[in-house]
Amino acid sequence: MPQRRFEHTPAGRAREVLLLAITCALTAAAWHVGVITLRGRILGRLTWTSDALPWMAPVAYVTLFLLLALPLALLVRFVHRRGAMAASLFILLSVAGFSMLMLVPRVEPIALSILALGLAVSLTRILAASDAAWRGVRLLMALSSAACLLLAGESIAHRLLAASGGSAVADDDAPNVLLVILDTVREANLSVYGYERETTPALQRLADDGMTFTHAIAPSSWTLPSHASMFTGRPARDLDAFWRVPWNSPDTTLAERLRERGYATGGFVANLLYTHREVGLARGFDRYQDFVRSPRQFLGSTVIGQLPWLNILLFNDSTAKREVGILGSAWRLPRAAITARKHAAQVTDEFLDWQGGLDGQPFFAFLNYFDAHTPYDVAPEFEGRFGGGESQVDRYDGAIASIDAQLGRLFDELRRRGVLKRTLVIVTADHGEQFGEHGLVEHGNSLYGQVLRVPLILRLPGRVPAGVRIDAAVSTTDIGATIFDAIDAAKSPGAHPAFRGRSLLAATMDSLQATQPLFAWVSQNSSALPGGPNQLGAMEAI
Repeated sequence: MPQRRFEHTPAGRAREVLLLAITCALTAAAWHVGVITLRGRILGRLTWTSDALPWMAPVAYVTLFLLLALPLALLVRFVHRRGAMAASLFILLSVAGFSMLMLVPRVEPIALSILALGLAVSLTRILAASDAAWRGVRLLMALSSAACLLLAGESIAHRLLAASGGSAVADDDAPNVLLVILDTVREANLSVYGYERETTPALQRLADDGMTFTHAIAPSSWTLPSHASMFTGRPARDLDAFWRVPWNSPDTTLAERLRERGYATGGFVANLLYTHREVGLARGFDRYQDFVRSPRQFLGSTVIGQLPWLNILLFNDSTAKREVGILGSAWRLPRAAITARKHAAQVTDEFLDWQGGLDGQPFFAFLNYFDAHTPYDVAPEFEGRFGGGESQVDRYDGAIASIDAQLGRLFDELRRRGVLKRTLVIVTADHGEQFGEHGLVEHGNSLYGQVLRVPLILRLPGRVPAGVRIDAAVSTTDIGATIFDAIDAAKSPGAHPAFRGRSLLAATMDSLQATQPLFAWVSQNSSALPGGPNQLGAMEAI
């Protein structure tokens, strides 16, 4: 095959390197977004990625490849040897091949790397020998650009369609509803429930003004079915909420029903594993904020940015270290995309910013705080406060205290705005946590009390009695029915179709005795932490 002469001018060689870099970037981005779209939209699998990926990935890939290409362009501009040009093209093609092939599932990274290098060698030879190949590069850049634009446009249209709601106007006297879910917070470690460490002074003040349930049972021991049960009023066992697929039940959700009533609806979540938009919990919300827009999120929109070793190097991230420990490889992509943790302060800020712009419209807000989930994020002011901060329980308690401080700030600001007095506040948790009890750790692997006993506190001046403690067992599945009871307190019975469940607002010990049994359920998870009883099958508790 006759040898093609690379561009003979220094500037021409540099332009070819930059052209190939942009083409590689856009092709890798289109492939990346296409694979994720295929897995999520068509195959119905969880991908654990932000809905910003379709527009963020092309920008991130182009940025990454240009940073790589600029020194290479300078090299070929000032070094006139053929080998410098060939080496530059080889490097760009190797990175592009690696970025695309790493998305192939269940293949060892070393095998994919060898394949990427082999393809880069072949493509470099073709580019060195054929003018037609460079015309193909330009055509590929145009096609990849069109594919990126198409995928980004489809994603934006899908999100706008999902956010479209009703045009009803809420009643003037309709109370606001604030549902706060403390991810992975068990009742046993809260001072408001008698724990010896003062972890929850803000919750104690809330409880003094409201109703505290001392035996609240979560419908499941992990996040997605527990949230879905609270959002629908249905037992977790009746919902299609599993570990690797989105929740896609036809049931009307709490947010959808309240939006139909004229409520502004907002969700502000920090659990980016099982409460982000993709899992199905965002239905009915006008505003739903999950992933953090940050440099780390931007870098993580590329395959290179998801490598655990790079995250450890750049961010010293405990989640990335954990992935390396579990997977045994710093080069293997994690199942769930590594992203920046979203702390309690940011969740609080996002909600307050949104609420401040509602101009008095009644709202339903759902807040998910994630700091008490492994690896237990402790705010600087609470570092070492409990037991020196050495043990897992010390850090867990510090994380709970960190969340509580943000709840105190949240309630104080709503009080200052004059909003708290007409807001039904519900604070609960999706599940608890285990620290060696029954030989188990963490959650999602059993139905013991450590993962099912959760806090439940209600406050609404004039409707909820202050300082009352209810000792009867209740389920957080009844939160939806309780909310609608508060909204329709002034209406005649039967004015609206009842939300599933029973209201807990007028609860007394006698009224809650001798009722239907409470159920909790957890699906099988063969990949759970070792020793979990549900490795063998789904479990149910009564």
